[in-house]
Amino acid sequence: MFPQRLKEIRTSQNLTQAGLAAKLGMARNTVAMYESGGREPCPAILHRMAEVLGTTTDYLLGCTPGHELESPASCESANVRSVREILKMLDQLDERGQSDVLQFVKFRLSQQEGGGRP
Repeated sequence: MFPQRLKEIRTSQNLTQAGLAAKLGMARNTVAMYESGGREPCPAILHRMAEVLGTTTDYLLGCTPGHELESPASCESANVRSVREILKMLDQLDERGQSDVLQFVKFRLSQQEGGGRP
């Protein structure tokens, strides 16, 4: 769903792959890989894409039907605000830092699923 949604909203805004790539600070072929399904963006890039395209990450991922942004007060639960805060912090980390966070989350999930505690 993500590749189709990304291309749909990019073209609806008359953006080329190169134009979107420039706004995101990446190579055109990276956007092409996202649109072909050959590659998936990290959470920080996904968040940035939504900002640049004026939509939500939920829309890009296929969780909601419309891509128009609602007013934050009317649509954000406490959980959504927490996720946004996490994504903003994650976006400030370099690639190594993002990888470290991902590994830690995977570790904690495996502990939780196994019933183990640190």
